Amino acid sequence: MLDVSADSTEAVLGTIRYGANGTLVAAVVTAAMTLVSSGISRVWAGLIGFLVFTAVILWFRSRLSEPAGSVLARLRSGDRALAAALYMTFAAPLFLVAYAVVGGLPTLIAGMVLAGVAELVVLLRRR
Repeated sequence: MLDVSADSTEAVLGTIRYGANGTLVAAVVTAAMTLVSSGISRVWAGLIGFLVFTAVILWFRSRLSEPAGSVLARLRSGDRALAAALYMTFAAPLFLVAYAVVGGLPTLIAGMVLAGVAELVVLLRRR
């Protein structure tokens, strides 16, 4: 029997790296766009937040060789920090969408913080 947990762990780590970095870049560009026009930055944040969220989910599902539910259950029971980082990566782009709907920089900053913490979990794991 093959051990697929190592492949799944690499898929989780890759998803966190790409998803968190994509969210961070999108949030920084959105914040810079607020200097020009808050309306266009909110529209762009909503669009890119949705696209990043969809891409993260599809990337995660395509990289797994087993059902996502079993991977997430194994993560929650074994490596809670990595599971939390993965959930933060899933949630961070949604704060860009929340910024588009509600406005205000706290929602944008919250998405950046979630993505940054998720990335730190991965970086500290590689010591």
